[in-house]
Order: sequence, then structure tokens, then C-alpha cells
Amino acid sequence: MNDVIDALRRNDRRVHVWLNKKNDWGDGIPTSLLAIFETIAPDLLDEASYPTIASTLALHYAGDGYRKRWPVPTNFLRYYIADLASLDLVTNSSKRHSVQDTEAYWMLTDFGREVHGKIRQNELLHGATDFNEEPEIDGQDPECELHPESWTPNPTFGVFL
Repeated sequence: MNDVIDALRRNDRRVHVWLNKKNDWGDGIPTSLLAIFETIAPDLLDEASYPTIASTLALHYAGDGYRKRWPVPTNFLRYYIADLASLDLVTNSSKRHSVQDTEAYWMLTDFGREVHGKIRQNELLHGATDFNEEPEIDGQDPECELHPESWTPNPTFGVFL
């Protein structure tokens, strides 16, 4: 496992993000394959499509000022995933999707989960985690999220809706 983590650390990459109001990919942001893996692994604990992976990378490396449709070049995404697959960290998802869904989905392998867990555990034990995110609303009614006084109790379960 340590050999794989070292390999991820030693392999430099560039992440290109198409920013809003720009007309090209820009110079690319220097990073490592380890940083890319750490960025997308939480999404891959379940599964993620290329568009989800692209958005996650764009948000991490450029903030929220990126174009929403393919903010990271697809050829780069495929290379990142191919590199991670060659180290047995990711694989095609085995979950079923509707016939109309033509996206490719990726997930961590068992070994990928172990590697991600070990990296995360090490970060947590050494106080090296960085969690500076804002809460997500995830398609729920923003008014309800922002105004808890509007929540109504559900008497059947004793919880708020």
C-alpha cells in the first residue's frame, strides 16, 4: 500500500479548468496524482460519473468560478482515471442505471477504499485535514434550509420535516 501512495505522490499532473468568461483551458494547475485521488475519492466511495468528477476537480482547484459543462478536459479525466485504475484504486461501477443513462460510472475498489482510508486516517491523526466547505442544499427547498422556523414536526417519528 505504501508503494502505491508513494507512486501517487511522485507523479505530477496538471489540472486544467475552464473558468467562466475565459476562452481556453488556461495554463493548468500543478498538482500530483495523490492530490487528485484525495480530491475525488470521497465521490468514488459510492460512485461518480465523469461529469461529477470534473465538477469536483474544478471546484477544488478553481473554486466556483468554472463553467458548468465539462470544466475539466475529458481526455485529462480519462488519463487520471486510467492511472488510478492501473494502480487498482478505481474500477467501473457495477450499479445498474437506466437504459437512457449512457454515462460511465467509477468507484473505488476494495484496495482503493483501503488506500483512501489509510491516507485519511493519517491526515486525521496528524491534524492535517482541511475542511473549509459551505453546506450544500442538494436540490432541497432553499427557503426551508435557510429558515428552520418553517420546519414542521412529524408527530409519527418525532422529527422535523
